[in-house]
Amino acid sequence: MNRDLIWCRMSWYSCNVFYPEWKVWEGYVTDNLQSALSLDSLRSSHPIEVPVKRADEINQIFDAISYSKGSCVLRMISKYLGEDVFMEGIRRYLKKHAYGNTTTSDLWASLSDASGKDVGKIMDIWTKKVGYPVITVTEDGKNIHLRQNRFLRTSDVKPEEDQTLYPVFLGLRTKEGVEEDLAMNDREKTFELKDPDFYKLNADHSGIYRTSYPPGRLAKLGAAAKSGLLSVEDRAGMVADAGALATSGYQKTSGLLALLNELSDEKEVVVWDEITTRVSTIRGAWIFEDEATKKALKAFQKALVSPQAQEIGWEFKDSDSHLLQQKKALMFGAAGLAGDEKYAALSG
Repeated sequence: MNRDLIWCRMSWYSCNVFYPEWKVWEGYVTDNLQSALSLDSLRSSHPIEVPVKRADEINQIFDAISYSKGSCVLRMISKYLGEDVFMEGIRRYLKKHAYGNTTTSDLWASLSDASGKDVGKIMDIWTKKVGYPVITVTEDGKNIHLRQNRFLRTSDVKPEEDQTLYPVFLGLRTKEGVEEDLAMNDREKTFELKDPDFYKLNADHSGIYRTSYPPGRLAKLGAAAKSGLLSVEDRAGMVADAGALATSGYQKTSGLLALLNELSDEKEVVVWDEITTRVSTIRGAWIFEDEATKKALKAFQKALVSPQAQEIGWEFKDSDSHLLQQKKALMFGAAGLAGDEKYAALSG
């Protein structure tokens, strides 16, 4: 399994080298990471490492959890160690075990050897335990208080399901940069910020967790996105987190809508992909609400997507980049579904 995961991980590296204009690492957050988080939020999930007792169990065990979450775990540890150190560890692993079988511990040993850190102690929890946490943030002046609990899509976590304390790489982004080595291994932790006006956890969303901010912070993060303080991965990831938390009952939907309203001028297709996905999910969840509520949400979606659709148009040109073509198709469909008369007529 180790080598399959490495090849899977390296395919993203090579694709980024051969087709840098595709910006695959931006899409990784809305594709691979969200797939892993969605599946691993179910009670039916399983750890990445599962004992295989019979040969016919292999196809059942090596599924999207094994590969999607496994790939995300490797991305997480590569961010924590640094890309150069991570790649050196991979080289040592492949060279040492070129003609033999390996176990997962062999991979962690090579990464530990290259980095000087006890990678095995950290990664055993992520590969041998099921699930991941939601980090709930509360603010008190310059202090932010963090608490981790198991995240389930149904939000009805039982005490016996919330025993694991995950080693969480916080990736704290401030105006001064990103603290990649900041970690949380306990149930709760408090940090003091130099400037509480702007901060964001899980920079570039390389960590495997959801972040639940106070409602007012979501609006501030939306404003920070407009100011250029957040990466594309940050913007897409925080929309995904807010959407998942709202539909699961961890947060109010109003916080998500306030964030999306701040992102109405967003330009990147991967962020819009996440925005339209989350609005559609909310509309689906509210299918049995009264007509006034459903019409208001549809009008909100139309106000979000129609200006963008009208700005870029629906005609495809040979000069369009790969990403622009994706965005045109996405916004055309989203505007039509939101009831934009122009696009509904074109699609009809």
